[in-house]
Amino acid sequence: MNLKFKRFKSTAMFTFVGGVLIINPAFAQNPPQPQAGGMTQTSPRTSQPEATDLDTITVNAMRSSLTQAMDIKRDSPGIVDAISAEDIGKFPDTNLAESLQRITGISIERRDGEGAQVTARGFGPQFNLVTLNGRQIPGADAFGAAGQVAIGGVDGGTRAFNFAQLAAEAVSGIEVYKTSQANVPSGGIGATINILTDRPFNHTGVVASAGAKVGSDRSQPFDNDLTPELSGIFSYTNPDKTFGVGLSASYQKRKGGSVQATENYWNIQPWTGTMPGNPVVVNAPAVGELYARPNDLRYAFADFERERINGQAVVQFAPTDAVTLTLDYTYSTNEITENRGEQGMWLQNSNYTNVEFDTSGAVATPVYIREIAGIKDFGLEQQRNMQKYKLGSLGFNAAWDVNDDFRLTFDAHNSKNESRPNDPLTGGGAIFASIAGTNNCTTGPHCGGSWVQELVFNRGLPVGTQIWYPTDADAAAGTNGVVNPGFVAGEIGSQVLRINAQTQISEIKAARLDGEWMFEEGRFQFGVDTSKSTMHRLQAAEAYSALGDWSVANVDSDVAGGLMNLLQPFNLVGLFDDYGISSFPAWRGDAGALAQWAAAQYGVGLGVSPQNSADNRVEEKTHAAYMQVDLQGELGGMSTNTRIGVRYETTDVTSTSVIAIPERIEWQSNNDFRIDLSDELQPFSESASYSYILPNLDFSINFTDQLKGRASFSKSIARAPFGNLYAGPGAQQPSGSVLLDPSTRASGNSQNPALKPLESDNLDLALEWYFAEASYFAVTYWRKSVDNFIGNTISQESLYDLRDPTSGPDAQAALAFLQSSACVAQVGAANAAACSGNDTSLFSAMALLRNDPAGLGAFNGTSAQALALEAAYDVYGAADDPLYLFNVNRPVNQNASKLHGWEIGGQYFFADSGFGILANYTIVKGDVGYDNSGDPGIDQFSLTGLSDTANAVFMYEKFGWSVRLAYNWRDEYLILANQGGSRNPYYVEPYDQWDLSVNYALDDHWSFGFEAINLTGEDVRWHARTDEQMVRLVDQSPRYMLGVRYRF
Repeated sequence: MNLKFKRFKSTAMFTFVGGVLIINPAFAQNPPQPQAGGMTQTSPRTSQPEATDLDTITVNAMRSSLTQAMDIKRDSPGIVDAISAEDIGKFPDTNLAESLQRITGISIERRDGEGAQVTARGFGPQFNLVTLNGRQIPGADAFGAAGQVAIGGVDGGTRAFNFAQLAAEAVSGIEVYKTSQANVPSGGIGATINILTDRPFNHTGVVASAGAKVGSDRSQPFDNDLTPELSGIFSYTNPDKTFGVGLSASYQKRKGGSVQATENYWNIQPWTGTMPGNPVVVNAPAVGELYARPNDLRYAFADFERERINGQAVVQFAPTDAVTLTLDYTYSTNEITENRGEQGMWLQNSNYTNVEFDTSGAVATPVYIREIAGIKDFGLEQQRNMQKYKLGSLGFNAAWDVNDDFRLTFDAHNSKNESRPNDPLTGGGAIFASIAGTNNCTTGPHCGGSWVQELVFNRGLPVGTQIWYPTDADAAAGTNGVVNPGFVAGEIGSQVLRINAQTQISEIKAARLDGEWMFEEGRFQFGVDTSKSTMHRLQAAEAYSALGDWSVANVDSDVAGGLMNLLQPFNLVGLFDDYGISSFPAWRGDAGALAQWAAAQYGVGLGVSPQNSADNRVEEKTHAAYMQVDLQGELGGMSTNTRIGVRYETTDVTSTSVIAIPERIEWQSNNDFRIDLSDELQPFSESASYSYILPNLDFSINFTDQLKGRASFSKSIARAPFGNLYAGPGAQQPSGSVLLDPSTRASGNSQNPALKPLESDNLDLALEWYFAEASYFAVTYWRKSVDNFIGNTISQESLYDLRDPTSGPDAQAALAFLQSSACVAQVGAANAAACSGNDTSLFSAMALLRNDPAGLGAFNGTSAQALALEAAYDVYGAADDPLYLFNVNRPVNQNASKLHGWEIGGQYFFADSGFGILANYTIVKGDVGYDNSGDPGIDQFSLTGLSDTANAVFMYEKFGWSVRLAYNWRDEYLILANQGGSRNPYYVEPYDQWDLSVNYALDDHWSFGFEAINLTGEDVRWHARTDEQMVRLVDQSPRYMLGVRYRF
């Protein structure tokens, strides 16, 4: 095709968008009007034809949409893919991220069974740029309590945009730019994703449609509620098309949930030859070999409700044929409430009797554990998470056609995205009401005696079993046990109440001026822009209130106070659809009601802590200038298109933090710790700057009318994650005594606002064969050579003069006593297992040494004593305790890597049969993998999100019917790295999903639809260093929707 860059004034319905030729979809709009000046260029409205009347709409909307996307790909100078609406108000998928995953090179992360964030060519959400009509959208994402990613929490402070904030109904198209352009802001090293919405000047007269859906989410754990979705679009232009107004709105409510299993943490350490309790070990690892020890096993349900409201208003005014003014506002809220309940088994790590390992993996992993726990609590924590997301974007665009060949465009916008806690009871975002079943009681049938817990880890759903024995001797012998008895009134009490809140507020203010000069065989573009990006993260210090405490010390008074009136029994593990296991019965209740009960029963507060554990602000001011030329040409009789551009950017970074100074380490019980914060606040501030020259070259050649080749070269950057740019050091809590297990040493962080962006030299080579109408096959090879990857240096340092209560002279004396024969003689044979180096015994010995006149002479090794001491005392660092040495992480630009891959895809429609297929496969490779056998004390450089993906869409569209069966597969990928003290990787295992949509157009006005998402109810599973090290398993179910649309 020999493209001419003269502006078009014919009746053909097309326009240039960022250098991409777009054939408008079947609902026949006039040429789209200007959006942001850097990404959209349109024809003047002089002598515009009338739009095709809506009565000519055919039922081939799906084929037309895919044809449009193909033409965008074909006619772009660079590597571009697109998705187009099948009709006004009708996007191919109910979720934008779900649609994006159909594009080669794009994969998604799901939350609550819904696409949320996007990975492009192996680069995760923070390294891709998302724009709305060419304007960058800030990301804001925080949910639940900080540090609770494994159970579904999201830590605030991200650049990534959550696509769940935008409904698909108001979107007319999505463009994915995989090669850089000088006129597009930097930041998308993987891709730039541009979301397009409708404009009134795209239509003539009045255009309107309305739709309604009713949904049934089968993942609801306790109910089968139906939920509504409503949407409507209205557009009006006057007969002369000098004034137009567009409105769109949608309301969506969804109730869903899941059944889950989670593991709090896997501790990695060298095998010394035994474990606490000197258990019988089957298939023991070699001495010095790394092995894993789990903290616990938990089953949980999640029951959530999401309410999303979207709206957009657009006003366009053309005072002359040469000037078009556009004012638009986009609004979105997304309110999420999640009620979650757990059934947990926390290992004491003190008296194992039997352990069996699988040593075939990178790290030896236990597949069977039996532990005598004695007096023991089993967690039944109830949680409530409430968060509100709010997006507002106000934009203004002025396009002036100075003459037929020269255009100037001014564009400005202010976009703000917020994620705020939304619980009306506390003002926070997360309530954790910890209750537990226990034998530390007096009236229940299982009071006293000894608990034994057995855990079986496998490559599916782990199995946790509790066994109650009348005596310690029975527990040791395995006689007279009762399997999975659960708990009844008189055996359940309160522990603690925790209230958390986290907030992220991100805002971008930007303005730009763009010019474009058209000449006979090309065009010249130039422009300047400026932007100010601010991000503010707040995390309240946890409001922590001890009730019966971790030892569940007040069962009788809790029951007398009405606790059991707020709980009901149920079979949690029976909710798993895809796994058949047995465990003890669970209880559930409303976390808000339990918090109110705790306030009345114990007099504790219900508000968010006035202290902040994090208060970080990052500001980035960027100024840029660019120029770019597109040239038509000919080479050997074959038409060519060449684009050459360069962009210059300079950025100033200012990072400020206000830190509540940590006062002391509080040792609450065996492996429970907190960092107490003082009222003293200390500000920190750091600044940095950097500048880049970013060239780009795109070349395409038409070998024949059907065969096209491409080559693109460019340099791109992606800014460091906000979390690496905070000023000031931070301290995290330990998870045990370093005298017993060095892997429990607490981490610290000292971030680096002077980090440079990642720099990538990019190469793309593509061959595309357009062999039939609406059909093509394409192969693309891409390579990225990336510098400035962020690594970590780790050093052991003290922070804020915090003392270590677990390793000083008293702790050393206590440990020496516990490991002596004198301890065994003192406690007797029945309790001799307590005379060992474990967290429970060490805490008890320390509490006695510092608080009991008899000191260590009062130690008797019983579980009852251990629970009483945990309830009575906390242990703090003393003056003669050493300064605690944290593993302090500092991010630095220290790594370089190469990524490469192949994108293979195409689509084919079988003549006029109505049948068609779209399929693609993406291969992603890189030297940035995680070594699962690596040293647990050292951070590893790795890139999250790398995985192969595949898609197939089988289509039929004829006689008013439109049917789409879509399949998506994503291979295993690393979602998180260097987690916790053992620097563990978290992998998401291979996942595939089938979706179905069926639509029938009754006439030109009415259409009806049915949708099924996750048709076969596929599940999600995460693991750590081996497959047996389950981290998170989510049992999911299908979701169905019935809908009707009316086009006026």
